[in-house]
Amino acid sequence: MKSLLIILSVAFYPWFSYAQFDSPSIPNAVGFELPMENSSMTISIGEPMINTLTSNSTVITQGYLQPIVVTPCIGTHFTYYPNPAKDHLIIEAAGCDDQISSVQIIDLWGRVMNTISPKEDNRIELSELSQGLYVFKVFLKGGVSGSFSAIKIPN
Repeated sequence: MKSLLIILSVAFYPWFSYAQFDSPSIPNAVGFELPMENSSMTISIGEPMINTLTSNSTVITQGYLQPIVVTPCIGTHFTYYPNPAKDHLIIEAAGCDDQISSVQIIDLWGRVMNTISPKEDNRIELSELSQGLYVFKVFLKGGVSGSFSAIKIPN
């Protein structure tokens, strides 16, 4: 089977090798050029995904452009206090996205103890939790998330 494929490739190569040559003119994010004897093909993949084939009389360009819609927010950070906490914890987010949509409280075994939406003052009630170390996973309205750990002490 492999030898049949090689024989067919060699037999049909002369008909396809003189058909086209490449004239790359589109900047791309990632791509490659497949050179042949008298022709080549360039494929670019990334923000633009365009395939351009060129011969003496014809230029064929096919593909689509995929614009970047979401710019990632890198500068978001969290401030939380008091730590250790008795009955409540206040969480503040600062950066390009600062509205907290929900907070997961996770114990050290990985169990989600509670998922809550904070009040207007970003106050999280901890009175129902037993003492220990907890991980708080914070989700912001823009899709960014982050986590931190805090200690719950007895009332």
